Amino acid sequence: MARQKYGNIRSGSYASKAESKRAGELKMLVLAKEVTELVDHPKFEIIPKSKHGRALYYTADFSYVDYYGKKIVEDVKPKRVRKNGKLMPAIQSRDFPLRLRLFKERYGEEYTIRIIEK
Repeated sequence: MARQKYGNIRSGSYASKAESKRAGELKMLVLAKEVTELVDHPKFEIIPKSKHGRALYYTADFSYVDYYGKKIVEDVKPKRVRKNGKLMPAIQSRDFPLRLRLFKERYGEEYTIRIIEK
């Protein structure tokens, strides 16, 4: 098994064991009819194609519609990652805050974002 950028181990088509576990939980909720329209790795356009370049996308871990009809987008993140020798919250790593902000600007009213820290 190959380790990923932050040391997590791929599990099937998922980037980590935590993401794979969450996928299993969501699939059970689908069977219980608590959620519908479950999509693995949905892709959302956050910046359209323009004269300045190609369209840019945000790929979440999951999207679904909950029991109350709310559209949910989930991203599974580790609680902490090591960056430049320091431990920091994963949601502050790399470009995630920028992608999250762009997503909220474009889809904020339509979707609710849940960040699952495992």
